[in-house]
Amino acid sequence: TPAQTFSQYLRLLAGPEQLAESDLFTAASRAYLRRTPLSPAYRHFILMLEYGKAFQIVERADHAILYFTGTPFASPHLFVREEGGWRMDIGAELNATTEHVGGVYTWSIKTMDEPAIARFRELVVVVDGHARIQGGDNQPLPRRTAAAGGAARGRR
Repeated sequence: TPAQTFSQYLRLLAGPEQLAESDLFTAASRAYLRRTPLSPAYRHFILMLEYGKAFQIVERADHAILYFTGTPFASPHLFVREEGGWRMDIGAELNATTEHVGGVYTWSIKTMDEPAIARFRELVVVVDGHARIQGGDNQPLPRRTAAAGGAARGRR
């Protein structure tokens, strides 16, 4: 199931194995991971970002989306059923979503042209100008304004 694949992914992140050698990923995802290996620190960052967080999975034929309902920080994962089971499609995730820094959201969907996300079009909602997943954890992050940041400096 996609949930089992996700659970195995979390275990892989915690271990020393190379992600690019795992059949948990599509062939294109493994090729990407070979070109862009993750450092142990970054793997642990992802693990802590996603481990133990509540999520939902929606399946459509041979495709699935996992989105988080227990953290606003983690972007969704996309899965495809291929021979031998469900695999994560990292390429589709990278094509469909974008990461943000310094705003009220840490990620958003950047295009519905990616076929893997287009299958779940009715789940996508626009929240404060950001395309997100309806029912996911879409709470905005608190932001410190320049005025507040300036006033806070010097106080202990």
